[in-house]
Amino acid sequence: MKISDFIKKLLPFFARSRVQEDLRNTTTELQTMVLPTLKTASAEVKGAFKSQEAKDFMAVYKLTLRPQGANYFTDMFERMGQLTKVLDAITRVVNAEFEDKVVSAGMNVKKANAVRLLGVIGFLNKFAMSLVNATLHFELQAAGATMPYVSDVTPGELARLKKYMPDFVQFLNSVTAIKDPEQAFDEIADVLVGAETFSSVFGETKIDPFKVFIASDFRGNPLYMVGMMVAEYQHNQYKKMEAQKQAIEKRLIAMRRSANGQPSPQVERELEVLTSRIASLSEDMRKHEESLA
Repeated sequence: MKISDFIKKLLPFFARSRVQEDLRNTTTELQTMVLPTLKTASAEVKGAFKSQEAKDFMAVYKLTLRPQGANYFTDMFERMGQLTKVLDAITRVVNAEFEDKVVSAGMNVKKANAVRLLGVIGFLNKFAMSLVNATLHFELQAAGATMPYVSDVTPGELARLKKYMPDFVQFLNSVTAIKDPEQAFDEIADVLVGAETFSSVFGETKIDPFKVFIASDFRGNPLYMVGMMVAEYQHNQYKKMEAQKQAIEKRLIAMRRSANGQPSPQVERELEVLTSRIASLSEDMRKHEESLA
């Protein structure tokens, strides 16, 4: 994707406060949902995956990344933890260089990178939670646990994860490869978006240092593409991740009990409630996103 094509998809203008709120929400999701969940999963699941679905995810992960452990949980935890300093760097750019009212057509390359990168980190947050949730669902199945309820990990959800897994791995690799995000932003060329010869004139590292414009199928954050229902979308997104975190915790308990030959009907009932909530929120968000396409 060219940077100019990305700019064309944005609202004609939006408030800096919207970006600042998105930064706060994304940081909160990372620190209170994603990292605690990955820390727990990496501590609980040490061996290689047993389900075919998780093995397939692992194969895609290993095409680009080289996790040290038998599965991707520990590597994901370490890499996602590095996103905190990237968010700090974005915050610095937004607070220092964004006007109160941002005009998309007048954005320079640095501002475009900040908006795009923030959307990418939001995507990494959401995808990481969905990937852990689905992985544990399939691992629980492979362990022979009974699941007398309709799971939130539907065939449609599995297809979505398979579709975007390469983007997730690619972004996780390219964004965390930058050891000094603030310096990377400082070195971005001070030019307006619009020319099509950026990379040939300045070099890729001064135009797209985090490599966030390389995925053609990734739409980015809808918050900068529509002016309606922002609060509702953000609320549903947070509630979904909250329910996923709880479901992951219950699935880990179910895996331990299944391994000990002590299945818990109570945990199964709690999972039934949580998976129904996740499925409902996912459907609401899917309809919202489709209305923007």
